[in-house]
Amino acid sequence: MKKTPKSEHARLKKENQKLLKLIGAELENRTPENPHWGDVGDLEHSKKLLIEVLCFLRDAFDELDIETELLD
Repeated sequence: MKKTPKSEHARLKKENQKLLKLIGAELENRTPENPHWGDVGDLEHSKKLLIEVLCFLRDAFDELDIETELLD
């Protein structure tokens, strides 16, 4: 099958959706009984990366707007 922008867009969208499900599952599995500061740092770093992805997808430049949304 020949690759087209439409088919590649659909494929990549599906793959990104699967990645989000895997990320959600990983977050559910990362619930230590006694978290330490390293666990907190891992989640903070992940949050920053996810905010960066969301800014990219929204063509947004202000991460503070997203931080505000997270507080709602």
